Amino acid sequence: MRFLNTLERLRPTLGCDSHVHLRHEVYNIDAAEEIERWLAEGRIRLLAFNDHLPMFTARIEQPAKLAQYAERAHMTVPAFVELLHAVAERAPQVDPTNRRLAAAARRHGVALASHDDGTPEVRRHFHSLGCAICEFPLNRATAEESRRLGGGVILGAPNVVRGGSHIDCGMRAADMAAAGLVDVLTSDYYYPALAHAAFALARQGILPLAQAWALVSTNPARLGGFADRGRIAVGQRADLVLVDDRVPELPRVVATLVAGRPVFASRDLAS
Repeated sequence: MRFLNTLERLRPTLGCDSHVHLRHEVYNIDAAEEIERWLAEGRIRLLAFNDHLPMFTARIEQPAKLAQYAERAHMTVPAFVELLHAVAERAPQVDPTNRRLAAAARRHGVALASHDDGTPEVRRHFHSLGCAICEFPLNRATAEESRRLGGGVILGAPNVVRGGSHIDCGMRAADMAAAGLVDVLTSDYYYPALAHAAFALARQGILPLAQAWALVSTNPARLGGFADRGRIAVGQRADLVLVDDRVPELPRVVATLVAGRPVFASRDLAS
């Protein structure tokens, strides 16, 4: 709540048009009422469903890793394990709560996604709730199922830049893009990767630049429900980025306009 309040207070001073993408951990049942209120108040632009509990419970047999998680939570390991078991007991409430939140999001025109879908069956389930976005599918079959259902697929731009995922998921975003199975590349915590990934796909002959750039511009706007931005056209907001690609391996953003207003320019722009 404090973050949302601070964002709204600072919004008039921000250079970018910033919105909130909320990833809801589905076992956090107690947060449902507050999330519903935020949806009604227009504070959330994209709601995604996460389930990281299986990952945490798998660590019970890995004491060193479990100790790291417990330390981050400022808990002892036994207390952390007890918490995991208590949270797991909420399983019967998860699906009804997901359905309730998804209905609220649809009612208020908020885009919906599911995160880390592991199977086509999971993708079909969340698609039935209105989650048109498949965020970081764990395998190609799940991405293909999302595409078959008419949904969008999000993968990480750093995956393109690195040539593979930082985890051993066996998926190369560049290969998925070549197969037409990626709609959006997201920064995934490393913001420069957006421009770098688009230019890398073009440089490597995987996609034409216009098509590669759509993965970080046109398509994210469309899937997020923004009809007034994401492309250069009459009536659009004129959100523009000037990129210096004289060094092909290192494209640099040298100027940015938001709604036609300059908000950034590098000192060497004149050169």
